[in-house]
Amino acid sequence: MGILSKSLALAALLTLHGFAAAQPFPNKGLKIIVPVAVGGGADQMTRAMANGLAARIGQSVVIENKGGAGGTVGMEQGARALADGYTLTMVYQSLGPNPYLYTKLPFDTLKDFAPVTQMVNYQLVMVVNAGSPYNSVSDLIAAAKAKPGALTFGSSGAGGASHLAMELFQSKTGTKLVHVPYKGNAPAMTDLLGGQITVIVDALAGVAPFVQSGKVRALGVASANRSVLMPNLQTIGETVPGYDMPGWLGLVAPAGTPPDRVAWLQKEIAATLNDPAIKARLTQTGNEIVASTPHQFAQFIRSELKNYEVIVREAGIKPGN
Repeated sequence: MGILSKSLALAALLTLHGFAAAQPFPNKGLKIIVPVAVGGGADQMTRAMANGLAARIGQSVVIENKGGAGGTVGMEQGARALADGYTLTMVYQSLGPNPYLYTKLPFDTLKDFAPVTQMVNYQLVMVVNAGSPYNSVSDLIAAAKAKPGALTFGSSGAGGASHLAMELFQSKTGTKLVHVPYKGNAPAMTDLLGGQITVIVDALAGVAPFVQSGKVRALGVASANRSVLMPNLQTIGETVPGYDMPGWLGLVAPAGTPPDRVAWLQKEIAATLNDPAIKARLTQTGNEIVASTPHQFAQFIRSELKNYEVIVREAGIKPGN
């Protein structure tokens, strides 16, 4: 190849590189990995945001549910995704306790993710089947103490919010129930409705339709304050002093994602969350919009790691594989 031909080839290559670099972000659809099963409260809230985001940015936002192992299956997939800003992972409370629950966690919570935003705070609610003999938190405690190991609780998986909420409950009440893990709260709710398990704790957004239809009975709110949507429903802490298990959802990108893309994503997601229609849909099921900055979310994650280290230790949970 002559000098002129080489120069033309180099010029063409540089032109193509410059064209690729100048392409606007995003120029294709986004994907959000949701590490829980379809249908639970966290899944519903993420889908509501994703639909609004897609309409706002003019690109598709696809949800991929990847439940299992307290969210670690989906989170690992998210940590290993291409760090180009096109793949996000929904994370929730289990991000905090997982380093203390697994001896071989397949990702580093602080090193393998780039925090984007904490989307919402939400309330968890303890519920039983409508035909259950338990009408209050006190009833459940009394039955569990009378028959240690006879009652069961379902969860979205080991280390998930629903699991840790019940572990903290047992620790604070001196009771022992049998844990039945599922790949998400939706299948756990199915078995609760069928009478296969005794109790579950799930996001208010996930249990509200079943409470309203009379299919399940709410016993208590897991966070410190009563729900504005169910003001007559006591908190678990009103019966069990010191009990407090708030819920939250956020979004992270793989570590190494360009900071300008992380900033753009946070800006658009925050705007979506605060859109009147989306905000109304989320807050009507008891969610509080947060829409924090990446820096604020990173600080929050660090504080959650410290908080859950204490909770896991007090609950006496031993690390698994």
